[in-house]
Amino acid sequence: MQNAIRLEWEVATEKDMHNYSVEYSINGIDWHEIDVVDAMGTTSFATHYISNLADDFPHEFLYFRLKQVTLGGLESYSQTIVFDNTTSNKSFKTLKVGPIDILYNDSERRYIEQ
Repeated sequence: MQNAIRLEWEVATEKDMHNYSVEYSINGIDWHEIDVVDAMGTTSFATHYISNLADDFPHEFLYFRLKQVTLGGLESYSQTIVFDNTTSNKSFKTLKVGPIDILYNDSERRYIEQ
């Protein structure tokens, strides 16, 4: 996918997980679901997930978060991160999902495990 934002996250274990919903916002208040990734369910090992998003956002700054949904319908959210969508940004942003830190590498335009 050309001009893509690659979101990657890893969870240490899962219990009764249904899916992960990738959400974005242009103001940090109003959220929109842009991808849903099926979870493994219940695992006792680390699981790596990827979501490739078309980078066709017309805004300079975006907010991203993950919504975790269990098989029973319980929802929880990751930390919200601010993504600088300008080409001049070369800093790292942190997205925490469970005990794993994921960093955004702007030069590679993808999230990488810390």
